Amino acid sequence: MFANIFASNLKMKCFQMWKAILLCAFIYKPFVGLALDYTIVPLPPTNEIRKASICIAETSEHPSAILVLCPGFNGDGSKLIKKDKWIQFARENNLRMVGVTFESPLEMVTTGCGYFYANRESGQMLLDALDRLDNRKLPILIYGFSAGAHFTSSFEEWIPERILGWCAYSAGWWETPKRKNTNPPGIIACGENDPERYGASLEYFCKGRSLGKPWAWISLENRGHEFSPVLEDFIRAYFTDLISTSLSHGMIYDIDTKELSKNISTDILSVTCWMPSQKTAAFWKIIHKP
Repeated sequence: MFANIFASNLKMKCFQMWKAILLCAFIYKPFVGLALDYTIVPLPPTNEIRKASICIAETSEHPSAILVLCPGFNGDGSKLIKKDKWIQFARENNLRMVGVTFESPLEMVTTGCGYFYANRESGQMLLDALDRLDNRKLPILIYGFSAGAHFTSSFEEWIPERILGWCAYSAGWWETPKRKNTNPPGIIACGENDPERYGASLEYFCKGRSLGKPWAWISLENRGHEFSPVLEDFIRAYFTDLISTSLSHGMIYDIDTKELSKNISTDILSVTCWMPSQKTAAFWKIIHKP
């Protein structure tokens, strides 16, 4: 009798197990990642740049622009373009993605040499590599963190006519912005818990705004010298606006009150920022903590 009960219970458990497996077979959807094929193209080293390469992700068959991502000091740019949110953003906006890798000795970049300074060697190296991929000379969206922010701001200063939009986040020092005929929209950002870079970044922003450059300032609350997911969400929203919005449609906001500025005379430009749309400005008001 006990053998019969045991056998019956075993059959019931097996039935329940197979029922669960069959049910899962109908409702389970395997995770599909945003993996892509990547191509790493080495670039010839120089006396100031001991290693250089670009990692290319073809997220669009016929891209209308190029998204360039720049890591921290001597970092590997291929890691940045493998992030799902950047891949999705590139696909949705018909962009080619490129991650940049540069390496220079620390003693060089702190004395005005090396890849931080686009007008020396690194800018032309990157531009030539991008134009070899596509001779249409596509516009560039570029974002850099830390050392990547040094290069990004220098690259924008060196060849602004190729830049559709840019963001430099948390650089330690900056080249002096110059008055230009072409001034692409840009974001300068820093975490409030990054004192070595915060003052220098804000000063650079104010100098650029005093020249009338369409820049935005973002002060990130409780953020040190580290990547910020919320900032990157904002950058993607800002870049999306730039792809479809005319500069003439932008708006000016006070960086302290975060209110729309009605007085945009030259003497107060340095304490205002430019936004491409009300929607992006609403996002900025959430993450910017003056």
